[in-house]
Amino acid sequence: MNRHRLIDLTGEITLKLRGVVPIKRKLIVISGILILIAAMLGIDYFRMKQVEIQVLSVSPSPAPASSDENVEIRVRVVRKGGQPVAGHLLYALSLGGGDFQSFYVKTDGDGYAKFIYYPYDLPSYQKPRDVEIEIRDESNSIFIEMYPKVRYTIKMVAPENSDSDGLIVDDFFD
Repeated sequence: MNRHRLIDLTGEITLKLRGVVPIKRKLIVISGILILIAAMLGIDYFRMKQVEIQVLSVSPSPAPASSDENVEIRVRVVRKGGQPVAGHLLYALSLGGGDFQSFYVKTDGDGYAKFIYYPYDLPSYQKPRDVEIEIRDESNSIFIEMYPKVRYTIKMVAPENSDSDGLIVDDFFD
């Protein structure tokens, strides 16, 4: 802040501050940006809470832990009032192994979508472990990535054609 002394005709000294107006402008601009970001967060949060993803069926259930098998996961996306959401892009992710035929699927006119999941291959020396999947609606967010999502656990079992003799690693160390 620059200070300049001004002496008027009466001999009084007056301090005039320069730089105050630009600081106020910066505060106003920064405050405006923060308010805009908060509004964008609020809009996306509100939109996220208006949509629900429902897992309708998982077939077969429990699923064999073999990549030779496939698991069909049917979901539906609806608004809070129950109206279907058409044309939304859904993304699926396996958090416990395995893969999807396609990570992205669009909902049809009635809000339905189908994912094909290929489970992990179960080694003969391990117990099957359940797989958690996450499905999120990536068409719902406008400004900031806040997606409606659902997590679902797929129960896994050893495949019928397993060449295991029944022993697993835990049997040796118990």
